[in-house]
Amino acid sequence: MTNAEFEKITTQSVKELPEFFKNKMDNVIVIVSDAPSKALERKMGKGLLGLYEGVPLSERGYSYSGFMPDKITLFKKNIEAVCSNEEELKKKYSMW
Repeated sequence: MTNAEFEKITTQSVKELPEFFKNKMDNVIVIVSDAPSKALERKMGKGLLGLYEGVPLSERGYSYSGFMPDKITLFKKNIEAVCSNEEELKKKYSMW
């Protein structure tokens, strides 16, 4: 699957989130990366499908402003490795 196809599925998954979850995704971006770095694999383990980096909503207070967006990274090659085809990827490993 091409990066563009994978990103299209990712974008569609975000659009299809229930409103409750979409409303919670304030100051969050979703990106696609081929694979985690070797350092990240050593820290988190092999087969990492995705990673959230940022300030959890429960830790954001009134002074939370001016921060860079939180980031959700999806690791394309690892997700593809656990799926046998595009339909399975869409069904089992879309964001939600």
